Amino acid sequence: MERNIEQYIQDYKSSDFEKVMVHYRRQQVLQSINQYPHHRILEIGCGEQPLFTEIADFDEYVVVEPASYFCDKAFAVANGKSCITVIQDFFENRVNELLEKQFDFIVVSALLHEVIDPQSLLDGIYQCCTDQTVVHINVPNSRSFHMLLAYESGIIPKIGLLSDRAKVLQQHTSFDLDLLKSYVTINKFIILDSGSYFIKLFNHEKMQRMIDIGILDSNILDGLNRMIKYMPDEGAEIYVNVKKK
Repeated sequence: MERNIEQYIQDYKSSDFEKVMVHYRRQQVLQSINQYPHHRILEIGCGEQPLFTEIADFDEYVVVEPASYFCDKAFAVANGKSCITVIQDFFENRVNELLEKQFDFIVVSALLHEVIDPQSLLDGIYQCCTDQTVVHINVPNSRSFHMLLAYESGIIPKIGLLSDRAKVLQQHTSFDLDLLKSYVTINKFIILDSGSYFIKLFNHEKMQRMIDIGILDSNILDGLNRMIKYMPDEGAEIYVNVKKK
């Protein structure tokens, strides 16, 4: 999982609309967690705010995060709770010690598209799963409404190309729902459910500009998230919940 961590943090923090996407992404992850048993949770890569701050009913929670900036934040909000462990390292380096934990739920949020070898990451996750473990994975959607609109408007030459912003944020793979499903099934998972969330109209810069001038407010943003019922595969990001075959 080779990334320029410090540059990634700076680019992440400079993207204002990403904070909006984080909000709706967390909503989807938490909804998925609440669908399934989650007494022992592993979160691989926690970003600015680990999910345990919004989950009350777990027995053990482990965060594995390579960036010291994000790890320090996780340590601070964990506030010394014995049921929470924060590990600063790449997940691949800790697979063997995590095998013993027998997690009920594993969160892989906004990560798979950033690693150079997604199959290697999925193989490590598979090793950490029991027959009952559910894994939630989400990634940006290369066939989202705003990417299809960009293509039909002549802004991008081809559907599925990595955007300039994606390259800045060190993304390596462009996923649509079919490709994401194929990756997890090749790696011996079965799909429990899948979908997308938040109908994004334009790229991050234009969306933020519309917020700044008052065109988009919280009611409209929530409405764009609910619009997914009419366009279930065209959300800005896609997800799968999977378990071992």
